[in-house]
Amino acid sequence: MFRCAVTGKVTKPGEPLTRVVVETRPQTYVNFKFNEETLETDKIVSSGEEIVREINVSPEGLAILQKAI
Repeated sequence: MFRCAVTGKVTKPGEPLTRVVVETRPQTYVNFKFNEETLETDKIVSSGEEIVREINVSPEGLAILQKAI
């Protein structure tokens, strides 16, 4: 049982939970890998998105969100 963030209703036991991402932010990741040929450490930089906030939604609330999009 959980409270739907869209409808505000408490769901019945066993009803499936869906998490909807509401907010993200850019993130830079830095990894280090040892290069055996040059015997040095290589710096590998990659970027992506990180989830900041997500909400719990019932199937009824998910249908409402999909209509709004």
